[in-house]
Amino acid sequence: MALVPVTLVTLASVPALLVLPFSRRRSGQATTIMQQLIVWTRGLLVTSRER
Repeated sequence: MALVPVTLVTLASVPALLVLPFSRRRSGQATTIMQQLIVWTRGLLVTSRER
């Protein structure tokens, strides 16, 4: 069930991740977005194994 929201957030983040790393002031934001996506994906995988 949580796969749909995580997929939507990941797809919505793609344009930002394509642009932000090229700006020195915004590269930290790209790192934060990637770290949050990793946390959400790990959480999704852990909870899907428990069922």
